[in-house]
Amino acid sequence: MRTLRVIAAIDVALLLAQPFAAQAQRPPKPSQRRWEISYTAGSSTGHASDAIKNAMQTNGFGDAAPCFLFCAGTVQHPFVSPGGITGDVSVSRGMGTPIHWRLKVEYASADLGEALGYHDPWMYLFVHTAVTSVAVSAELPFGEVLRIGAGPVYNHIVVERTDSHGEPTFSRTRLGAVVHAGLVVPAHSRFFAAVSAQRRFVGSESPGPFVARNDLDGTTHTLPRTAIDCSYSTVRFGIGVRF
Repeated sequence: MRTLRVIAAIDVALLLAQPFAAQAQRPPKPSQRRWEISYTAGSSTGHASDAIKNAMQTNGFGDAAPCFLFCAGTVQHPFVSPGGITGDVSVSRGMGTPIHWRLKVEYASADLGEALGYHDPWMYLFVHTAVTSVAVSAELPFGEVLRIGAGPVYNHIVVERTDSHGEPTFSRTRLGAVVHAGLVVPAHSRFFAAVSAQRRFVGSESPGPFVARNDLDGTTHTLPRTAIDCSYSTVRFGIGVRF
């Protein structure tokens, strides 16, 4: 009887120890891979080009221009052509054991669109705005796939003419900030899909003046310096890898 009790006690001890033994023999969880690299792309919305368009309307660049090639009649100015793709490359490292937060570095390039104006006769003015930036942020996890972060940003603002009478490019650098939220799915695989929504606070600049010229008679018309807010919001989708 005593022997049976000893054997039963040993069996119970083995059963209780089995999960701990399995845990000890299990390889490290993929989620403990500390480094992540991702690329995301999407669209941005801001008010820089809208401000330039409004200034064009106020300062005589709101005439109707003749339409050529694939259209007839006239095209009313000014108007805004939407920006192109906003791209972002990010590298982050998990900090703490287990990982409690991530240190993230991002390089982003945002196309904020182009304002197109026309002053009759034959004076076109096209002004394009873009911002490239490097951000360093702290990112906190909420659950396994949601992350929220914020940090400082070093911005490079470029406002340039894209018509035939391009002038020296307006270029400025300034500090700003970013707040962002994102999803990474799945949570523990080597490769993952990423979704990111951000608000980047860039600040205001005053590019200009911009001078349009009629090549036929040499007359000119000027858009004065215009205050624009270069901050923008962006939503992007992409892929990444952990290691």
